Amino acid sequence: MKNSYEDVQYAAEHLICENYAMGATAIWGTHHLENGEMICQESLSRSVLAYVLEGCICVSFAHYSEYPVPAGQILLVPANENFCGKALGDCRVITCALCGEMALCNKFSLKMLAPYAESLPPTDAPATLPATPILKDGLELAYRVLSTKLLCIHYQRIKREEFLLMLRGFYSKEMLAAFFKPILGNTYNFKEKVIHESADVGTVKELATRLNMSASSFNRRFQEAFGEPAGHWLIQKKKENIMRDILVGGHTVAELAEKHGFTTNYFIRFCKDHFGQTPAELMKTQEKQLRIENEELKI
Repeated sequence: MKNSYEDVQYAAEHLICENYAMGATAIWGTHHLENGEMICQESLSRSVLAYVLEGCICVSFAHYSEYPVPAGQILLVPANENFCGKALGDCRVITCALCGEMALCNKFSLKMLAPYAESLPPTDAPATLPATPILKDGLELAYRVLSTKLLCIHYQRIKREEFLLMLRGFYSKEMLAAFFKPILGNTYNFKEKVIHESADVGTVKELATRLNMSASSFNRRFQEAFGEPAGHWLIQKKKENIMRDILVGGHTVAELAEKHGFTTNYFIRFCKDHFGQTPAELMKTQEKQLRIENEELKI
């Protein structure tokens, strides 16, 4: 990833300040991705809002696979998801991390959107929101400032508050409820626990035990929260994680098998059964797709 830098005065003073926040402590992140470049994060510790300023990024997380998010769209990625994005052409993206009890303003918390979300139908697309012209301008300015490495945590908090205030001011409660629905209410708290504990379990019984629930209570609650059986969800999660690692590349078949708790032979059979191809064939397909995309961009 490449970042563009402008001059910031007294840079050394900023770098040594205890309020200088980057990496895991940062609220905001700026990313300049070249065509085909990947940005991946395992088990996000915080929910994230990602705005595409330029280009298009193809995202994979939860049960969404290679979903395109073009410029002008804000994407919500809930906490504890394994996120992966691939740039389609040159892209600029700015991200904003949320914290537990966020509010859109001091009079309206995210929880207050829950009643508006109750009657919303399920959707097969990730949560996105088109940015208004004034919001685009604000996020473009934030990108430019943050790219100078002016990363004071106070500035970052102010810009997050401004971002949320603009969401509160320029969108209807119904639109915001639809956008934030994945992280609203008690259902989300249960989902968050499930996703957190599912990283290293192999069966529904193990997952229920981790949450101190009987198998019957867990399966009933899971069906209500996720809208599908727990066993099916676990397999889908395994498939997503495997495909993410194949998309990222850099692993041998044996390394992938070990990482995902399989013997090499069983891993090959799993991929053949669920993807219709062996791991080696999936890797070749991905390499071919990248070559095609690169050639298309040259035309």
